[in-house]
Amino acid sequence: MHWCYSRPQSLRYWSLHGQLTAKAPAVLATCSTKFLTTSWVARSHLAKSPRTDSGQAAVEFALVLPFIILAIASLFVAARVITDQLALWHGAYAGAYAASLEPEKPEAIRQAVVNEAGISNVSVSTTRADPYITVSVSTTRTIPLFIFGWSVRAFTMNADVTIHIQDS
Repeated sequence: MHWCYSRPQSLRYWSLHGQLTAKAPAVLATCSTKFLTTSWVARSHLAKSPRTDSGQAAVEFALVLPFIILAIASLFVAARVITDQLALWHGAYAGAYAASLEPEKPEAIRQAVVNEAGISNVSVSTTRADPYITVSVSTTRTIPLFIFGWSVRAFTMNADVTIHIQDS
């Protein structure tokens, strides 16, 4: 059946060479109408393998990956800062409670802050305005990132709690 689309004048060719039988025109007509709507250009493109874009996804992933890593690292830093700030507020509250019981003992107030916050390098100050006492706690933190040995530069966190002094 190769002859039916390789030579448009194949019916004439086969009839001149005496090889045309009674079945041949029907087969030739079926074959020639089958490929009538498909051009040679379309058939030659159909024979080639389709172009694939499999490398495109890998390149896009390689371009987006640093931003994904940066976003994840930022989430970890934000979570660490929030955790430290909450611990500092809890420490300030514990110090304020200790100050409300014993306002004249600054070492007991500092120890209550350190025990509750879990942060040893804190500065604690108290301000007394009867019948209230305010405990101010501050610390400087540097958060290490375990990516390439980087760290978030030092910053200061503060917490203040005011509480009523307990009557003795």
